[in-house]
Amino acid sequence: MDKKIFERIDFALIALILIALIICFIFAGHYNGILTDLGREMVYPEQILKGKVLYKDLFNIYGPMAYMLNAFWYKILGIRLETLYAVGTVLLIFYSAGIYCVSRIFLDKKMSFIISLVGIVTLGASVNIFNFTLPYSQAVTYGVTFFVWSIYFLLRFYDEKQSLFFINAGLFAGLAIANKYEFIPYGLLVFAIIIAEFLKNKKLGIRALSAFCAPIILCFSILFIQGLKISELLDTFDILNKIAHTQTLKAFYQSVGVMFSFKVLYLDFVALIKSGIIFAIIFGIIKLRQKHKIFAVISAVPIFPIICAAMLKDIQQDFLYLPLLLLVIFAVCYKKLSFLKRTLIVSALLLCFKTFWAFVIYSYGSFYL
Repeated sequence: MDKKIFERIDFALIALILIALIICFIFAGHYNGILTDLGREMVYPEQILKGKVLYKDLFNIYGPMAYMLNAFWYKILGIRLETLYAVGTVLLIFYSAGIYCVSRIFLDKKMSFIISLVGIVTLGASVNIFNFTLPYSQAVTYGVTFFVWSIYFLLRFYDEKQSLFFINAGLFAGLAIANKYEFIPYGLLVFAIIIAEFLKNKKLGIRALSAFCAPIILCFSILFIQGLKISELLDTFDILNKIAHTQTLKAFYQSVGVMFSFKVLYLDFVALIKSGIIFAIIFGIIKLRQKHKIFAVISAVPIFPIICAAMLKDIQQDFLYLPLLLLVIFAVCYKKLSFLKRTLIVSALLLCFKTFWAFVIYSYGSFYL
């Protein structure tokens, strides 16, 4: 093999792909806490193949694309769980590769690898419904994967000013929105950026806007051709609006950070103090190791299991404060941040809109970690 070609091969990225494949192979099909509405993810694509129409015959709280794509995969690969496992595995590979590529814009290979590996383990090895191979919503796995690649292309465009990157950023943002509506806040950011670019370069702006709108228009055009009426779509939104104002959903959304509550804010503060103490101890041991290696090792022996126990207990609530902390850091360090970093942080905050007040791991927060 030519030495130059060998040097261009990113073995860290290849390793991530292999790890994702292995983890999905081991953990796919081994779940607990299966909820009743999870069956929707398996049944809806099958019903679409039988002629049922989303929002008309099938009540749907998400975007249409994920179910339409899975119906296509059912048609090609067969109506069985293994089809969804395979789709989830491919999505996890593209998601982790996207995280790695975004990280490489700012970090070295080692740190990028570690960050991507955290995503693979969190979403590939999870045995609850917040995973990639059989999630509570296929729409979120498609959507967050498209979101990551939209961010990547947007950052590459600002770095290199290549038109294709900008068009792809718009396209993948549109794909994310067509899967799940919680990506609309980020989509509005991309839309605003496209309009700003249109004022400078009309041709590029039109191409990017067309790419942005195309997935959404295509999905709903297919549904209207199949017989969906605008009145039926509006009825669905009306039902969703009524559900959103029920006390039951309000209490649930407060518990997962979608809506503000003082109780959740208190838990954020407790989680921050807990993590601060743990990381301060770790930092202290590292500093001690630089001067007194033996004492550092001796002190780490009893402290390490205590830290592990503290982190693993109620780990779902250990990082509740992350979006709030990121917002504070962004506000304090705004002037010191590069434009690329500002874009990345704002996009991340918009992604966390649904879990802003409480970033719960092994819940919605897992997909946005």
